Amino acid sequence: MSDTQQRKYLDDVPEDIQDLIFENRFPEATQLLMDQRGLGKMQAAMEAARIATRMRKEFPEAVPAGPGLTAKQQSIVTWALISLFLVAGAVFTGFGIHGLALGFASRSWPSTEGRITQSKVERRADTDPIGGEHIRFSGPAYYAVVTYEFTVDGATYKADRVASADIGGGEAHARRIAERYPKGSDVRVYYMPENPSTCLLEPGFQGQAFIFPSIGLFVLLLGGVFLAAKISAMRDERKVAEQSPAGDGLTGRT
Repeated sequence: MSDTQQRKYLDDVPEDIQDLIFENRFPEATQLLMDQRGLGKMQAAMEAARIATRMRKEFPEAVPAGPGLTAKQQSIVTWALISLFLVAGAVFTGFGIHGLALGFASRSWPSTEGRITQSKVERRADTDPIGGEHIRFSGPAYYAVVTYEFTVDGATYKADRVASADIGGGEAHARRIAERYPKGSDVRVYYMPENPSTCLLEPGFQGQAFIFPSIGLFVLLLGGVFLAAKISAMRDERKVAEQSPAGDGLTGRT
């Protein structure tokens, strides 16, 4: 009797799909599920893993271990990735909206005379902690460190914000900013009337102010797509479970 003739099958899953899983041909099983059930690639891969897990429980000696994670592990990883995308997207969007709001409000802030007390270019590695309003991507970035002081209603303030957004960048970009504000020069400082410590040198919107919200919304969109795919896969699994022999479902034999 051949190996194929000795195989046992789950009653609610087509035998051609189970044959591919018996032969450890998971990519082909995934593709067949996509063709037969109209599933997306991620959903089909998760369904193939779920079927393989059930088969291993029923026929532990006949079904190969298969590649990668179990269906439960894949589900955990999927939820973790979805959460990561949603949280990262929310953080980036939040910082972006904050920068845009600051830029918009600063256009109507009052201003006063100030003096530059320090102006230099600083290189920050990806191992540096995030500080102040600056956020860095992986890898080193260059910043123009421009500090200044000014007086409002007899109180002296010190600050280092140049514009509403600063995500770092190339050395040439940082050096241009530092050269624009040489140490000892006089500048106009724009400040929030109710809180002069919130201030900047360049009011309004700068180009970098739109980077964070754009990235944040894109990452949030990806997270939403993955979340929708996961929910759809869960619904498909529920339908399959409802159609199993425990109910009045399909036999699945082909």
